[in-house]
Amino acid sequence: MVVYSTQSKFYMLRTDQLEPTPIPGTAGAYQAFFSPDGSWLGFEQAGKERKVRLDGSQPVTITDACCADGATWTSRNQIVLGAEGPFQGLSMVSAAGGNAIALTHPDSAHGELDHSWPIAAPDGRSVFFAIWTGSLATARLAVASIPEGTTTRLGVLGIRPLAVLDGYLVYMQADGAVMAVRLNGAMRQTFGQPFPVHDAVPVIPSLNGNSDVYVSSGGAMVSGRGRGLGRLVWFGPRGRAEEAMPGVRAYQSPRIAPDGRRIAVIVQDSTTRDVWIYYPAEATFSRFTNLGTVTSVDWSADGSRLIYAANGDVWWQPVASGLAGGRLFSGGTTVMAVLSPDGRSLLEVSVSSASFAVFRVPLDSSRIARPFAADTNSSPTPAFSPDGRWVALQSSESGRNEVYVRSLADPSVRLQVSPSGGAQPMWSRDGTRLYYRAGTALIAARVALAPTFRLLGRDTVLSTFAAANYFWASDYDVSADGGRILAVEPRTNDYQLVISPNWITEFRRRVAESGGR
Repeated sequence: MVVYSTQSKFYMLRTDQLEPTPIPGTAGAYQAFFSPDGSWLGFEQAGKERKVRLDGSQPVTITDACCADGATWTSRNQIVLGAEGPFQGLSMVSAAGGNAIALTHPDSAHGELDHSWPIAAPDGRSVFFAIWTGSLATARLAVASIPEGTTTRLGVLGIRPLAVLDGYLVYMQADGAVMAVRLNGAMRQTFGQPFPVHDAVPVIPSLNGNSDVYVSSGGAMVSGRGRGLGRLVWFGPRGRAEEAMPGVRAYQSPRIAPDGRRIAVIVQDSTTRDVWIYYPAEATFSRFTNLGTVTSVDWSADGSRLIYAANGDVWWQPVASGLAGGRLFSGGTTVMAVLSPDGRSLLEVSVSSASFAVFRVPLDSSRIARPFAADTNSSPTPAFSPDGRWVALQSSESGRNEVYVRSLADPSVRLQVSPSGGAQPMWSRDGTRLYYRAGTALIAARVALAPTFRLLGRDTVLSTFAAANYFWASDYDVSADGGRILAVEPRTNDYQLVISPNWITEFRRRVAESGGR
């Protein structure tokens, strides 16, 4: 059987049947994993680690959890979790329930930040995991004993272990290659050279190494292919859509230039994501960056530069041709960045395997990042007010996503804007409105910025906002006059699950071709 999520609910599909079955009690659940005998499913939901028997029973709670950094159910009926809440290393809890206890501890002296993506060995006495040191490129694999937690680094670069098959560790590299390396009998060392056992798969840096490939302990594989495509449109009153640019592609995070004459947007092509710029008057659309890993984009207040996050750092580049840009801030784990209107401050969203956090970086002095706001359950999506004094962001600290406004000078000063759920805040150009998504609707909060921030009321701009809604940043923008909304209208989605129940046969063929290494 295969379990997958769609429309925020888990479904179970038996490979000898055509129709999936919804799993009761899994609304809003994520990070599914099976018990060794396949009769139970573990998952996270509403700040808890839970399990459900796959016979129609209701879920039961195991322990607190929040961060979806991997989980594995051992043959000795223990659940090992990736970095969660107070644990930066792996933690462990009985599958019967209870309080989690620390299993491993990151070695900060060697630059270790978190331990994530655990995979249990068949005997239940060892667990393989990834050591996060600040970037996918430097992540490496290790193994820990259960229950002692004694850790051994394997000397292999990798972002996520997948399975232990026939005495080999199957894992992913930062470039998406699916590799295997031979283990010794005690499973504490590798020997020989790693070799590829599957074609490369897309890697999403903002998800800390997670990707669409999973391997069962018996050697079955589930992978994904395809993606959602859309067109860039203007949504007018009553939701009427008017094409903003011809063509259907994988667009994300459109941003209107301050002069209204250019549109920057992230385009995903195959396994790369870069910034492109559209000039409506000339009807030209051209690639602006070539890094292939862009996760956010923003204009400077004067429209002369683009600021974007890529490769874990923040970059800036003049839009005028022939002028060089460069690295604005070396964060190592940055997935989103926005520049203050006066150009003196940068807000960057960093991700560790256990949390998202917003840092403020002064650009006119030391450029040392200092915490601004932290949230362990959602991407904060910060946005500066036009006067630069306030920052809107989303947070799930109350148990669900809500939009808040914080003072830039004193982040402890804050006001909740959305009353019953909100995400992806975006300011109007004159600062009189703060837009946000609330379920399927787009809301505009009427606000005053001086002498202090005040919430004056809320208006429903679109009761049904038929626009794409991705994980990162705000996937829409507002015209200068506030009369139109620029967003991506979904057109096609060719995403498919590819199920290979007997992938172990292909794996063994690759092992044989490699000479066993």
